[in-house]
Amino acid sequence: MYEIGIALRHFSAHKRLTFFFVFTVALAMAVIIVLMSLMSGFTDELISMTVKSSPQDHCQFIRQEE
Repeated sequence: MYEIGIALRHFSAHKRLTFFFVFTVALAMAVIIVLMSLMSGFTDELISMTVKSSPQDHCQFIRQEE
């Protein structure tokens, strides 16, 4: 409870600085989320292109003579 009082006192004393810190953290989190989603999309696309160009399984049919 003591820590919350110190934090509130600091926030009320430094309003402009607090706004800057909150805005900076929010912007950083938005950038991280966007980059992670882009990387995930690129990874999915790369895997699908690789699998389409060279299939994993090869089947050969051997004709048996009777």
